Amino acid sequence: MELQLIQLYLWVCLVCDKHPMLKYQRLSNNWQPDFTDQELITIYLFGHFQGHFNQKRIYGYISHHFLDWFPDLPSYQAFNRRLNELAEPLKIMVFELMAKFAQDNEFFAEQDCVIDSVPIMWRCARVPPKPKLPPLRLIAAIVPAKIFFITGSKYTF
Repeated sequence: MELQLIQLYLWVCLVCDKHPMLKYQRLSNNWQPDFTDQELITIYLFGHFQGHFNQKRIYGYISHHFLDWFPDLPSYQAFNRRLNELAEPLKIMVFELMAKFAQDNEFFAEQDCVIDSVPIMWRCARVPPKPKLPPLRLIAAIVPAKIFFITGSKYTF
């Protein structure tokens, strides 16, 4: 498993060197962090390969099993914030990874893959919604802090 983590880290560094837009200049006093973006992306992808698809579970898995490999692992809040900032580079990494799998496996190249699903908010009001929309894939949620009712659906791409 450690060899797989090392190979993934080297691949992430190779892709980051290949795409110059992944090396953006940080406009802060933390322009050279101890915990690099390459390490963050490696942890995220490695967690997915190990079957952890939630950011909190990925962080917990790495902090329990690989903390000696990543001594500068930030807190969960900083990990989550930085991971959200790296949404665009992660898209490039996923497409590069899919292209690598497509080269190695011709069956994979012929299949469509679901990348993510995102909620779409249709309505946000202070009164509960009347069910005028079809119930298929309908999501209704209540935000208790502000007493809002949110109606929406999920879009999968």
